[in-house]
Amino acid sequence: MEKGDGTQPEFMIPHPFFEMLGPSKSVDNIRFKCLMCGGDKSISANKRSKLNLRNHISSKHSDILATYDDWCHANDRRRKRNRQSADVDNSVYVQVVNKAKRDIQSAKRVVQPAKTVVEPSTSSLSTGLQATYSRKLTQAMLDKYVLEYITDSVLPFSHVESTAFKSLVANLLGGASKQVHINSQDAYRSQMKDLFLSQKQLVIDSMENADVVCLTANQWSQRGDGFLGITAHWFEKGHNASPIRKDACIALKRIRGTCSPGVLGTQLRFVMAEYGLQYKVSHCVTDSGSNFPAAFKDFTQHGSSYTTTTNQESANNAPGNQDQMVAEPVLFLDGDEGGMESFDLPLHFRCVARRLNLVATGLAASEALNHQSCNTVCRSLMAKMSDVWDNQSCNELVADRIQGKLITPNAAKWNSTFNALSRVQELLNSNRNEFQSFLASKSIQPVTQNEEVFLAEFLRILRPLASALEIIQGSPEAGYLLPTLYVVKDEWMDIESGDLKYCTEFLCALHADLNIQFQEEFESEFFQIAAALHPKFKLNWMTDPEKRSNIRHIVRVTLPDTDNDSYSQGYMNEAQASRSAMEQSFFKRLKSKSMKKNLFDQWASWADSDDESVPAFLRKAFIAYNTTMPCSASVDLDGRLLTTTGALMSDEDFEMCVILGGNRSLGLE
Repeated sequence: MEKGDGTQPEFMIPHPFFEMLGPSKSVDNIRFKCLMCGGDKSISANKRSKLNLRNHISSKHSDILATYDDWCHANDRRRKRNRQSADVDNSVYVQVVNKAKRDIQSAKRVVQPAKTVVEPSTSSLSTGLQATYSRKLTQAMLDKYVLEYITDSVLPFSHVESTAFKSLVANLLGGASKQVHINSQDAYRSQMKDLFLSQKQLVIDSMENADVVCLTANQWSQRGDGFLGITAHWFEKGHNASPIRKDACIALKRIRGTCSPGVLGTQLRFVMAEYGLQYKVSHCVTDSGSNFPAAFKDFTQHGSSYTTTTNQESANNAPGNQDQMVAEPVLFLDGDEGGMESFDLPLHFRCVARRLNLVATGLAASEALNHQSCNTVCRSLMAKMSDVWDNQSCNELVADRIQGKLITPNAAKWNSTFNALSRVQELLNSNRNEFQSFLASKSIQPVTQNEEVFLAEFLRILRPLASALEIIQGSPEAGYLLPTLYVVKDEWMDIESGDLKYCTEFLCALHADLNIQFQEEFESEFFQIAAALHPKFKLNWMTDPEKRSNIRHIVRVTLPDTDNDSYSQGYMNEAQASRSAMEQSFFKRLKSKSMKKNLFDQWASWADSDDESVPAFLRKAFIAYNTTMPCSASVDLDGRLLTTTGALMSDEDFEMCVILGGNRSLGLE
């Protein structure tokens, strides 16, 4: 359809799917009716773009989205050929239209039976719900669904007594249901409290059997209130299977007023005492904000983030001894917590993912990009890309044209700028002419050859760091840290041996900043042992012979002999476990020759093998050193804690709601 009097769209109406109703209130918009939905509801779309129409098909009728795209593509090709020649073969177009009609009729036939099943005259439950569920909807089931709705949405319990909610449920249940009903807010609050206490006891019982627990904590402010979220992570004990990691959200405290170090330290100690973790927490992983380090400094008598001991101390403090992993709690005689026993906070560890992001975006990287060697080309390229991203975000026509081709950076996502620039590089390599013509249509200067060279070098340097950031965010064990950092350094060393035209200063700045940010971790015996005990890495990540030999020595003086009771009892097989205590005591002194081999010799044999499982004799040591997590991102719980306000809820209801919903997302029911 060609341009007319302004009341007609400038594109061919997808008539198998939509019917045009007329102009909208906006001058540039036209109203359409979806032939699949029916009814009187209209959809407004710009007269120069079909984006809103496609979005409707995608969200409401996704099963025919591919057919819709085929129809639009065939129509666009047909219009282009019609402008070039009057003799056009319409066979392809006719085939696509006929296929669209068949798919629409098929979709309508699938939807139609569900409409005929509903019979409003039912006196109990609507036939629609009975057809949906294979079992009868009981009161207990309805209460469960309502509680899940309240906790997942973090809504005040008064919501269940609102007219709108009652009307919604009444319509779903057929209105006059006598078998099930919505309870009062007090009833649901009582049910949620019972569920919360039951789940809390399960978590406490599970952590009670764990040797070591790691905590992650995050603090933020929103609408004048402060929040402190805490999650716990531990390994389940097992004799015949690899250790299984368990995760749980254990606290979400709303803090009225300033989140000072004293307040954070007091809250952390309170939560640890509440769950019986005073003597079990190895590390607490937090962000790099100033409040947390100050809190751990004020509430502990050890300043180091890790247990860095001498070789003799390592031999005395074996993983079988709890003191090796957790500093001995120290009582404070200040009496400022209402009689609650005060104890030392665990070792503090700053989130690795946040520090890696700081390496890529910090002051050193910014100053390097402002160096005269790359300042001009960097500023020019980023200005052009900013214009492109702004057009994509604000202009519907631009979004329609480049839909699915570009990624817009998001400040809340650490790798978003890297991913956005990587997509630009892909477009330049695969479809340069189309991308450059798009820039010209928006009055943006094309990307020059020098800018392409800078972009390639910039992404090549950041790619190892971006990959490391993704790995660290998803890695649950401390053993991942040093191998990941060494791979980044090795890849940067390979780049340094090449020829960089613009980004030499940038690479040197990142390399130096990485060494500064993680100097303690590179020298930490704790993380060296964690990697050496991890079945994925062992000693393969360390290529330097001298350092490799040193790590073997650290493992030798750290692992105890098999005569250690805590290890011999921990690794009994099923046959040994079935014997009586008297038999075990009687034969205690009898040792086979094969059992005289100490743990280090067994580890050395395992480290040289291709076995990628955790052997039974190393499980206790593996758990002791790999329970600690390198990243605190898990406390965000898919962003739920950072986006909810709970302004109308009490502190207790708010905490129970978020913890129950968060634990459900972590797989804990």
